[in-house]
Amino acid sequence: GAKERSDMAAVRRTGRSFNDLKGLVRRLDEERRLITRNSALAALLVTVCRRVLPVRQVDPAALRDIPASCEGYRRIMEFYFFTDAGLYFFGDYPSGPNWFVRLKRNVAILLVRDRGGRVLYNHFAVSGEHRAP
Repeated sequence: GAKERSDMAAVRRTGRSFNDLKGLVRRLDEERRLITRNSALAALLVTVCRRVLPVRQVDPAALRDIPASCEGYRRIMEFYFFTDAGLYFFGDYPSGPNWFVRLKRNVAILLVRDRGGRVLYNHFAVSGEHRAP
């Protein structure tokens, strides 16, 4: 290799590159630890909030004009946030307030309009759940 050929400049460049790589890996590991710690703290906060805060009462009929889009999905999640999971189950927690931390279900929004643009049907469904709103 370079050392046998007395190419010390190449050896030094390679050594500096490895040192730079080692520094990057160290910083990446520090970031990973910070994210992991923050994730654990967030999970603890969710657990505490779900145990001490009361559920929110809503009238499902009040959720209307849901666009079949990401915005519509967000509106559904905001509307049902902290509602009673025993009544409005999204596959996350079976009871207590809906927090949507581990949501593993699909939400389908169906919006049907007539030729004049009037809404004929607008509702949503949660996959695999019979107790869903």
